[in-house]
Amino acid sequence: MDRVVGSPLLARPCKEAAAWTLLFLAAFGLRVSAIGLLGAHQRGVETAHHEHASIARSLALGDGFRYNFFGPDLRGDLSSHQAPLVPYLLAGSYLIFGVESPTAFAAVLAIQALVSALTAIGMGFLAKRLTGSLTVGLLTAAVATLYPPFLVGATHVQAVTWNLGWLALMVLSTEACRRGAGWGGVGLALGGIGGQLTDPILGAVALSLLGLLVVERVTRRAWRGVGAVCLIGLAIAAGVSPWLVRNRLVHGRFVPIKSTFWFVFWQGNNAISAGTDKLPVAREDARRLLRTWHPGRALSLAAEARRRSRSVNSLLSAEAIGELQALPTELERMDRFRELAWHQLGTDPWHYVGLCATRLGCWFWFDPTNPRSYLWPYRASYLALASLALLGMWRARDRWRDWLPVIVAAVVLTMVHSLIITSARFRLPMELLLVPSAGCGLASCVLWVACAARSRQISFANRMFRHSHPS
Repeated sequence: MDRVVGSPLLARPCKEAAAWTLLFLAAFGLRVSAIGLLGAHQRGVETAHHEHASIARSLALGDGFRYNFFGPDLRGDLSSHQAPLVPYLLAGSYLIFGVESPTAFAAVLAIQALVSALTAIGMGFLAKRLTGSLTVGLLTAAVATLYPPFLVGATHVQAVTWNLGWLALMVLSTEACRRGAGWGGVGLALGGIGGQLTDPILGAVALSLLGLLVVERVTRRAWRGVGAVCLIGLAIAAGVSPWLVRNRLVHGRFVPIKSTFWFVFWQGNNAISAGTDKLPVAREDARRLLRTWHPGRALSLAAEARRRSRSVNSLLSAEAIGELQALPTELERMDRFRELAWHQLGTDPWHYVGLCATRLGCWFWFDPTNPRSYLWPYRASYLALASLALLGMWRARDRWRDWLPVIVAAVVLTMVHSLIITSARFRLPMELLLVPSAGCGLASCVLWVACAARSRQISFANRMFRHSHPS
């Protein structure tokens, strides 16, 4: 890694801003192009997750934050089924451009393309700060710019693109706090607030990063620094408190951002679950997807297989659905799923242990319940990313303490999704955390190729010299 850090490529300060700007424009342009090529801006409500679109429609029509979760009333209950950021963003676009209009979705997709491009640049900045090498930073940003799952993720109105952005901000800000940069605390607080209001799992990441900062400051007896970290934590708590108060007023009890924990836990851990919220892809579909090499045809087959795939929810009996509909509130239905989950755990605890092991395997390999996991572009891109990341980790092994924010975030995400539920889209934050080390690995490959080419040039020049000057 020392040789990579000392690389002279693109070292001139006057070129640095231009290089970052070009990478940002490339990242944004590629994401907008992907939206256009896949027709995401024209598919309207099909491009959004059902829950987000349904809640956003209710908000835009003045009915409030409502969602029908196994309820008898199609209007739905005042809900905490989703975190507020994406539904409110989509509802705002509805109010400006029309409810469920293609223009409304196109506007949100454009914002997501911008967020995704900024995320790529943010990971480049992180790699530069971790290694001290501009070359590694630019290569890391290039990896994040070109990685296909990040491109495709920006073509759907969903939380994952925002999750990646908040995660990048939190890890980058934590690294800045460790070096005493004043803006680090502001960035970490903003990332912690935005992350929790997008996906509460990021709250666990924020808490772990704050814990890392506290431990480091206590170890150094920097008590003033401990107080500063506590202020960041208080700022995060204050930022999410309005939504917590709203949930308390709506439900009559404390609900931490979303009410769906036990429902999601039941999905990932019931008797017929494969560890995700869906059943495994049919073998015939899996074989067909693995044998299809044409990207357009493969995407079409994956879409067909996804339409045929079944959610774990589809196996609920009519009697079970009737029992859920008889319960008057969303939280009482969630409590019913808690009872089902605890009953399953008590009946067969080793089944849960096996599912945790299965999820851990899916986390590092591929999700058998997602048709896109069988597409060769996805598999090839992930394997390339993981291989470069392993090489980068090996090269940076002597400086592992510098990488603690990345390591801590990765460990927390792995634990949470191994214990509760996982899927291909849930792993995207982990893939984002692999990008900086992949940038290091790519920089090493570039350096080796450059050295080999230089060696061949010198060898060729020596042969020519000996030929022209025989002894």
